[in-house]
Amino acid sequence: MYQSRQPAVSEDKFFELLQEDQDKKAFFHYLWETLGPEGQKWLSHRVLKNRTELPEGNVAFARMIGARQVTPEEKRALELNSLINHFSFRKTLLSSSFSAQEAAELLGVSRQTIHERIRNGQILGILENGVMKLPSWQFDAGGPNGVIEGLTEVLAAMDCSILAKISWLASESPVFNGDKPINALKNGQIDLVLREARAIGVA
Repeated sequence: MYQSRQPAVSEDKFFELLQEDQDKKAFFHYLWETLGPEGQKWLSHRVLKNRTELPEGNVAFARMIGARQVTPEEKRALELNSLINHFSFRKTLLSSSFSAQEAAELLGVSRQTIHERIRNGQILGILENGVMKLPSWQFDAGGPNGVIEGLTEVLAAMDCSILAKISWLASESPVFNGDKPINALKNGQIDLVLREARAIGVA
């Protein structure tokens, strides 16, 4: 599990600014516009899942052991806090990225080719504020088609969303002695990275 970095603005101040319904609607509209189709699907699933009520047996058990019940206001605050952390982590993941035009110029191909490679799963790209973002660490002047050797195979092996792929590749892991999978790929550990990638998304 990857830990999100804390947002720069204090959470108490943020919640204070979202007391009015119109502010909440404006905040949600901003989030929705920045997500893109994949992010919107993820958010819809998460919100609907979080609104599922606990079975009565679970509630009764919680009361029996003396666990304090979370109020609706506290639940909403926790959900909002979770979303804030997820978006903060997302922005961190995409902080060092190229646009489709920049990637095209880097590889000497057209923007259409870049978008085709993203659709085909050959490289990583995700919409952010209406702009396609491609993490810069996936490119390698000495690799096939300008990307790190083995990356395309690793992406094909992972059964998860594009953002989850970016997160896994760019996050430190004890499997790689505290290093990132993307760095292990750069160091030629293709078989090891592939083996671990196949387990991503598998229940």
